[in-house]
Amino acid sequence: MPYHMHEDFRTLYFYNPNETIVKATLDNLTKLPIGSVFSEERAARTKRLIQGIHGLAHAERRFDISWNAPWANIYDASYLLSQLQMEIEQHGSLEEHIIVIGCQMQLFGMMIVFCEQTDIQNHLLHRLEQAIASIDPGDLCNRWLEHTGSLDWLLWALCNAGVSVLQLTGCRSLATGPLPEWLQPAVEYILEHLQLTEPDDLRARLQQMPYTETWNGRACQSALVWSNTRIATPTPGSRESSPSYSHQTSSKFERLRRYSDWLET
Repeated sequence: MPYHMHEDFRTLYFYNPNETIVKATLDNLTKLPIGSVFSEERAARTKRLIQGIHGLAHAERRFDISWNAPWANIYDASYLLSQLQMEIEQHGSLEEHIIVIGCQMQLFGMMIVFCEQTDIQNHLLHRLEQAIASIDPGDLCNRWLEHTGSLDWLLWALCNAGVSVLQLTGCRSLATGPLPEWLQPAVEYILEHLQLTEPDDLRARLQQMPYTETWNGRACQSALVWSNTRIATPTPGSRESSPSYSHQTSSKFERLRRYSDWLET
């Protein structure tokens, strides 16, 4: 359908982002595979998408904004991703396909504090499985490096898939076993290839991409298990506790994020 976001609903994360968001976006753009969808001619559109997803991640860490401010940004990002998915299904590359799926997982992952999107997560995992299940992890990484010179987008997308699996299986913040057989080899290979065996190592790498501790942080906590370094044993202290905030000083948006049901699953 025709699309236009009225200027009254435009958010600063898309149209007037801060320097941190702009810098991270420009860095991420240099690591994208250039293809028919992420082409140089459409760089402005691609920048707008990445900038918007960074903006949503940034908004989660801010408690001085209205709780409903991010919704226009979510609508913008959702529309762009739908448009990109349609184009990629017609003539996109494997790398572009994986990145768009990773972006969709991140978007719905950040939205999960508002509503659980299990059907969408299942669908996205199925699409990613179809894309990478038959490819050797080493060949996938080598191919990615040839196209981009960096594995950051691939790592980020695979970790988003891992967190989606944790969410769908009802696991707590710490993984206690391997991922599905089609995903575990790829995640394990890239973590070992990049020597990311500790949570802080993976966190430092993922924080260069759109990142929230609520969503992406679960991947960092699972690094030891996913890299096959250690199979975790759940302990009473392994469950994340929600910070205490005064009812008078916290916004409705903050309370929705901090006291959401899925953090208790």
